[in-house]
Amino acid sequence: MFIFLCCFLLVACSDETVFVGNTPEEAIESMERDFVKDITDTQFVEIDDEKKIAIFEASINKEREYFASILEEQNKKWQVTEAFGVGNPETTKSVRSGGNYLEAGFINLKNGSLTPQFINDQYIFRLNNSEKFVWVKVKVLD
Repeated sequence: MFIFLCCFLLVACSDETVFVGNTPEEAIESMERDFVKDITDTQFVEIDDEKKIAIFEASINKEREYFASILEEQNKKWQVTEAFGVGNPETTKSVRSGGNYLEAGFINLKNGSLTPQFINDQYIFRLNNSEKFVWVKVKVLD
C-alpha cells in the first residue's frame, strides 16, 4: 500500500498537475485542491534563493502521513517541483522513500533541534509535538 501510494504521489505531482502560489506556503496549500487534504505542520528550509524544501503532514485516503517536497521559484511564483509521501512514523516500516530530487525517511535522535538542521548532507526536521524526526536529502539539482 505504501509503495503504491508513493508511486501515485510521484505521478500526480510530476505528470500534468502543477501546484503554484505567490509564496512557498501558498504553493503547498494549493495541493489541497486535488492531491492531499488538511495540510498541517508545514516546515520550510531554504536550499538557495530559488529553492526550498518543505515537509508537512496531510491526509490522503483518510490516513495521516508526512510528505516531503521541493519547491522552486520561477517567474516570481513558487511551484512544487516534487512531493511524495514519507509515511507515518508510528506505522511506516520502510527506511526511506524518494523521487527524482529528494530522498526522505524517519530517524531517531536523542537531542535534536526544534528548528531544521543541516547535518551530514541531510536536512533534519523535528516533527511537531514529537520526539520523532524526518531526514531529507537533496539529490543533484540542475
